[in-house]
Amino acid sequence: MLSVRSCLALILGAASSYRLPVPRAAAQQPYQLWHRELADATRYLPDAERVRAFHALQMAYRVHDGQLRRDGQPFVTHPVAVAKLVASWGMDSQCVVAALLHDAVEDTPLTFGEIDVCFGEEVRTLVQGVTRVSKIDAAKLEEFGSSSAFSAADGGSISSSSSSSSSSSSSSSSSSSRAGAPTALAATVEAAPCDDVLHLLHACAGDWRVAVLKVADRLHNMRTLDAMKPHKRARKALETERVFVPLAYYLGANEVGAELARLAEAHRADDQPQHRVWADRFSRAVSTLSTVPHARLANALHQYVHGAASGGGSSRAPTEAASFEAPRITPRRSLTSERNFRRLILQLSAEPQRGQHLYVSLRPLHERLARHQAVMMGCEAGARGGDGDEAELAAELAAARRASAA
Repeated sequence: MLSVRSCLALILGAASSYRLPVPRAAAQQPYQLWHRELADATRYLPDAERVRAFHALQMAYRVHDGQLRRDGQPFVTHPVAVAKLVASWGMDSQCVVAALLHDAVEDTPLTFGEIDVCFGEEVRTLVQGVTRVSKIDAAKLEEFGSSSAFSAADGGSISSSSSSSSSSSSSSSSSSSRAGAPTALAATVEAAPCDDVLHLLHACAGDWRVAVLKVADRLHNMRTLDAMKPHKRARKALETERVFVPLAYYLGANEVGAELARLAEAHRADDQPQHRVWADRFSRAVSTLSTVPHARLANALHQYVHGAASGGGSSRAPTEAASFEAPRITPRRSLTSERNFRRLILQLSAEPQRGQHLYVSLRPLHERLARHQAVMMGCEAGARGGDGDEAELAAELAAARRASAA
C-alpha cells in the first residue's frame, strides 16, 4: 500500500513531466481594446481624430478576426501594441491609424484602395511604406503605382525589383534545398530580399513617419520573439542589428535603439549550438582587452565560431566573417549614428551613386523623432481636450459600440 505522501508525489511527478496546453486568451472586443490600451495613450489627440482611430481599430479587429500570433494571442493585439507605442511617442492621428492597419493589406484581403476610401491617401501612403512588397500578391502590387507620392519616392522600381527579389529568393531556396546542408546565418541574411529594406528607405525619404512606424513594429516583434523558432529568431535578430538599430539611432530614438540592440544581442545566436554561443560570448569579452595574447585568443575563438558555419575553415579572417554585420552600436556610440546609417545604405544599394542619392534624401530623418517629441512636450497641454469634449467622445464611442454589436 502506498501512503498518501507517495501518491501525491506520483501525481505531482506525472503532472510535471507533461506540458499542459495553455488556454488561448479570449478575444477582446474593439471597445475593450480601446479602453484598455489606447484610450489613455491617445488623449493628446483631438476628439474627432480619436474617434477616427477607434474606427481604424474596428476595421483592424474585423479583418484580423480569427488570426493568431505564434504565442496564441489574437493577432489584433500586435497592431494595437504598435499603435500604443506610436501614440506614446506623440505621433499624429494618421500615424496611429496607419499603425493599426500596418499589417492588414499584407495578411488580409483588405486593399490599399479600401484604406484610401475609409481613411484618406495619407494613411494609405503610410501603410504602403511599411508593407513588405515581397509578401503581397500581384493585384495589390499594382496598387502601388496608383499612389503618386509613393511611386515618386520609390523611383518607380517596385514592380521590377520585387519580381527580381522573388525570383532570386526562390532560386536561392531551391539551390539550398538541393544542397541539403544548413547555410550560414550570414548567407541567409544576404540572400533575404533586400528590396523590402530599400523600399522602406525610399518610403522614409517621402515621409519620415514611415520609419517611426517600422521601428515601433520591429520593437514589439522583438519583445515577443520568444514564440518563434530558433532559426527565425536568429534571422530577425541579425536583421534588427543590421537595419533597425542604426535606423532608430538615426531618428534620435536612443532608448529604442538601445533596447533593440539588447534584444538582438540576446537572440542573434539562438540557432547555434550552445558551445559555439559561449565561445562567441567569450571571444567578444576578451577582445575588449588590449594585450596581444588576448587579441590572438579572441581571433582564434572567432574563427572557431564563424569558420565552420561559413565553410571557410580556420583560415578565414574575423573581419571577413563579420563583414555582413552592421557595426556594433551602443548608447555611448549613438553620436556615430549618421555614419552607421550611411554605411547601411551604401551596403544595401547596388550602385554607389544611387546609394549616395538615397542617403542625401534621407538626411531630414536625422534626429527627426527627437525633435518632434521636444515640440510635442512643449504643446502637450494645448493638445488635450476639455471635460465637455471627453463626454462627447464617450458618447461617440458608445454609439460605435452599439453599432458594432448590432
